Amino acid sequence: MFEPNDPNRSKFLPKRIILVRHGESEGNLDNSTYTTIPDHQITLTPQGISQARHAGTQIQRVVSNEKDKDNWRVYFCWNMTRSSLREIAKAFPRKSVIGVREECRIREQDFGNFQVTERMKDIKESRQKFGRFFYRFPEGESAADVYDRVSTFLESLWRDIDMNRFNHDPSKDLNLIIVSHGLASRVFLMKWFKWTVEQFEYLHNFSNCEYRVMQLGVGGEYSLAVHHSDEEMQEWGLSPEMIAGQKWRAHAEKGASMEKLPWDMEVIARAPGKIILSGEHAVVYGSTAVAAAIDLYTYVSLTYPPPPHSPDALILHLKDAGLEFSWPINRLKEALSPTINTTASSPTSCSAETIKVITTLVLKEHTIPDSRTEIAAAVVVFLWLYTSIQGTKPARVVVSSELPLGSGLGSSAAYCVSMSGALLASSGSLYLDFNSEDWLSLGENEQKLANEWAFEGEKIIHGNPSGIDNTVSTLDTMTSVFAAVDNISNELASTVQLCSSNDLDVVEKEKKVEELMEMNQGLLQCMGVSHASIETVISTTHKYKLSSKLTGADGGGCVITLLPALLSASVVDAVTAELEQCGFQSYIAGIGGKGLEIRFGGVHDIFSI
Repeated sequence: MFEPNDPNRSKFLPKRIILVRHGESEGNLDNSTYTTIPDHQITLTPQGISQARHAGTQIQRVVSNEKDKDNWRVYFCWNMTRSSLREIAKAFPRKSVIGVREECRIREQDFGNFQVTERMKDIKESRQKFGRFFYRFPEGESAADVYDRVSTFLESLWRDIDMNRFNHDPSKDLNLIIVSHGLASRVFLMKWFKWTVEQFEYLHNFSNCEYRVMQLGVGGEYSLAVHHSDEEMQEWGLSPEMIAGQKWRAHAEKGASMEKLPWDMEVIARAPGKIILSGEHAVVYGSTAVAAAIDLYTYVSLTYPPPPHSPDALILHLKDAGLEFSWPINRLKEALSPTINTTASSPTSCSAETIKVITTLVLKEHTIPDSRTEIAAAVVVFLWLYTSIQGTKPARVVVSSELPLGSGLGSSAAYCVSMSGALLASSGSLYLDFNSEDWLSLGENEQKLANEWAFEGEKIIHGNPSGIDNTVSTLDTMTSVFAAVDNISNELASTVQLCSSNDLDVVEKEKKVEELMEMNQGLLQCMGVSHASIETVISTTHKYKLSSKLTGADGGGCVITLLPALLSASVVDAVTAELEQCGFQSYIAGIGGKGLEIRFGGVHDIFSI
């Protein structure tokens, strides 16, 4: 036999393991059939025969190779499904079938010999209350019992693979087709993929002759995501976390390790704010806007404390606002399960109906000060993103920020981006090293996914946002958007992207940027979007020979002032002090924040962001 990591083992692995439920039987059509006929003697209906033939044709198409139609073989395992097997097998050329085996360990769940219809109705109602996995039918089996025998079947299966008892020619693709029953197939998947009892309880049964294809991914792991879509897996009852696990299996590199996020591990995401260097209000006329991230961040911390230390609730703590919100998990399931039907990998807009339901959860069940109406929108975004990406599992989420609200520095976008990043990372949708304690940047596809979810959050807050803020907050470089013809913005974009080899180059570059900023501010004044308080800031900084302009929100917002590299600290202190005397708050930030980043840490860090 081979060792678990022996590369020779992969030569004999089936390319696909396909689980098929039997066709419609007389018992499926009429439950009273089970009162007089043993389960294993019940025949297929004409519809069941047709279903099996159609399934055989579909599966034959899945396993056949169009480039080399002779480069595949199939091996069947079955029990109590002889008629379905016979009809399915008719779709396969005889030479392609290298074996057929009856395997009693994958039989239907035992319900206890002949069934009494009225009694069975009461029993199934009791099972629904007790839980499908552990409920044992009187004189029959529980799903846990089926799990035990399916587990022994899998042990035998691995031995058969190691010893090549399937007589598999490694030059051909082997497809193991298991024709079985609904519960046995779900338990097979549960055991193989190490799903929990709770995850099993949400799985939907296979329809008659419905099948699931477990196919080897590039790294040698079996995955449902190679052949099936996210939408299919979601319809079967897989949670976002389970779907993310399947996608990881499909694409993980050889030798990679899929470690589940430990219960006591904290996930922290941070996303920067932004400034508009030039062109914010000319964008609507087709001009260029130059936006840049700054190194002031919003942080989101997410933890799943292990039971029983955590209440069965979802908790949101807005640290800076001093507010905490809590929802019982059962309440969320009751309110949102009918309206939210999404997967982490497919960002979707929040419907007006869902916004109404979530708003009720926020406003009718919690008190938000009238002066903090923006908080309500942020909480609605949180509930939408959390339940869309994570589902309805209990957790604690803590948010803190270095960005002032409503100042034109992209605080809402940084909130949406960091929230999306933390949720995606903890769901397994982002391929990150859980063992690293450093800030981790995202790949291009992962940035795109986080950005799309953040944009959906921004739409809840702002209605019709441009997408600039969340894009800048997600990416790790200066971003030029809305390409057009505005000369100032174009020239500024070119200037800031030039490399500077010495202090003289830096000084010249800064002078050019100052000139362009002042020109842009003059145009903004002409457009009527400046404000008396903004002009006060600009005149104050001008006394110190510093160039300033408004950024972001018109009629207020923030003013950015360029601080040259060689400017003395005493000048910075003086202008800051004078601005504070006038009632303004100052923030010193470098241009070019790193974009969305994720970090993993211990639960003890949760309040120290």
